Amino acid sequence: MTKKLIHSVIPAILLTLAVGSIYAFSLFVDPISTAIGATTIQTQFAFSLGIFFLGMGAAFFGPLVEKNIKAATVLGTVLFLLGFAVSQQAVLLKNIWLLYVGYGCIIGTATGIIYISPVKTMMLWFKNNPGIASAVSIISFGFGASLCSVLFKYLYPMFGIEKIFYAFAAVYAVMMVVGSLLLKKPFCSQNLVFAGKNKDDFSRFKLMKEDSWCRRAWLFMFLNISAGLALIGCAASILREIGMSQNTIVMIVALMGVLNTAGRFVFAWFADLLKEKKLLLWLVIPALSVVVLVPSVFSMSLIVVPLVLIPALYGAGFSTCPSILSNKYGMKHISTIHGMVLSAWGVAGLVGNQIAANIFKYTGSYSILPIVLGVIYAIIFLNTQAMRKQSA
Repeated sequence: MTKKLIHSVIPAILLTLAVGSIYAFSLFVDPISTAIGATTIQTQFAFSLGIFFLGMGAAFFGPLVEKNIKAATVLGTVLFLLGFAVSQQAVLLKNIWLLYVGYGCIIGTATGIIYISPVKTMMLWFKNNPGIASAVSIISFGFGASLCSVLFKYLYPMFGIEKIFYAFAAVYAVMMVVGSLLLKKPFCSQNLVFAGKNKDDFSRFKLMKEDSWCRRAWLFMFLNISAGLALIGCAASILREIGMSQNTIVMIVALMGVLNTAGRFVFAWFADLLKEKKLLLWLVIPALSVVVLVPSVFSMSLIVVPLVLIPALYGAGFSTCPSILSNKYGMKHISTIHGMVLSAWGVAGLVGNQIAANIFKYTGSYSILPIVLGVIYAIIFLNTQAMRKQSA
């Protein structure tokens, strides 16, 4: 158990807590906008770029994670810290394009590499509970935003926007260097098999091209993330529209974060209980989402229910993904396959936030959002039904 903690749990938490800070970018938006002289919309685009490159980083660096976990985490760490340095220069030079490169491209790519790095390692160390094991690093990623918020509270008054990214880089450097040094796969990782097609000639591109089940897994993640972001991204605006006070909005948003984390753990736990039938959870996620959306179709005052519960189901999609993929394809190439499927996250990061924004732009209200999301979740449900038939 000591080896498991030292070589999997502790480094996984250290690494993903650091890169999870990408979800706290909203803390930096106003100070950066003021310093650079950009609009908040222009500054926020750095976050959208970051999520896109997160997905691309996970997809394209999956083989490196598979081949050499040390090299992958070192590369991810170097890029992550470099991204903070470039972002700080963007502020000092008042250059929004440099921010897009530093925070969007470099930090986004680094986050994708680090996000997938501990997952397979955790699953190999805890073979009897792969769902919960992989969820540990994924949950830590969610807590990364909370840690960043705490650090921001103490570091910003001391360093200001002129040095804040350097200060964060110093803190995260310690966490990530220690995590990179400790992370290690167990000996059993040398005798793994690939359970998909083309067993002797594996190629992620060939798998995506020839295996419709894999494409459907990508589609599940893309649609589930897009729908979740469409709701979560405009939560405060929706609550203001229905007349909630600012204090109530803050409480509800905080509860959304708590349930998002809880959903990741609970569904990962159920995945381990279901063993070979864990794909059933990808039916439960859209089905429950539609159920909790129904009341708000008739009265927007009831939108609070899906706002609180859907984040839990949104998080569940992430935490169950690695173990569902390993059920189908085995563990040998799981980092590569997981990373490829997570490219859906990058595309959804650009699409999901625009769904609610465009609904409001063209209708002046969010009232039809529950209907649009209901249709998306119905498509997700049908897509998973097809995956089950192919697995039978």
